[in-house]
Amino acid sequence: MVCITYVWIEKEKMKNPRNKFSRYSMYTHIEKFMKSIKLLPGKCLLIGDSLKGKGNENIKIRNPVITNMLPKGCKVVAPSYPDVDMHDMPYDDNTFEYVIADQVLEHVRKPWVGVEEVRRVLKPGGLAILTSALIFYVHGVPHDYWRFTPDGLKVLCEKFSHIHRCQGTGNKRFVFDIFNGKGGRRVTPKTPIEKLAMACDNKHLVSVWIIAEK
Repeated sequence: MVCITYVWIEKEKMKNPRNKFSRYSMYTHIEKFMKSIKLLPGKCLLIGDSLKGKGNENIKIRNPVITNMLPKGCKVVAPSYPDVDMHDMPYDDNTFEYVIADQVLEHVRKPWVGVEEVRRVLKPGGLAILTSALIFYVHGVPHDYWRFTPDGLKVLCEKFSHIHRCQGTGNKRFVFDIFNGKGGRRVTPKTPIEKLAMACDNKHLVSVWIIAEK
């Protein structure tokens, strides 16, 4: 039996975690897309971004940036690894309106299996929001297997009915800043650092993401 924990999204509690330099552009672009379409409340599966509380009864979402972009009233199912493995998820077909795996795919041993599981548990018309790394240091939690280009993400999602967005962010200066420990800086909108954080030459990509519809 799998215990499903629902986490109600409370947007007013979000305190700009997206403003971290290394992911600022990615979250900004995803949010822009989310605001451009009509999103309906429903259930969202959040993969690989939750922590068990004391006694395993409480779940805390470490990085609620993308879930806070969903409509008010969405319920988030946030299982912890290894209780739920992306390769073989214990959910029925066509269960969720949204599935989010933020910076997870590089840690999945067989990402093509994991992405197919994502597609299986999505309802028709549901959205998968998958983000990952391309030019980034090795960070095993506990393992770090893969790096993806935007084209690679498209191949993983080729069975989806439509790809809404697939892109990345970064340039040479961006990569230099990340590998020199500046990725954690906070970005204030309409400042010079925001311009650096939004840079993209489509060659030196640090983060990549895809939004695919079942």
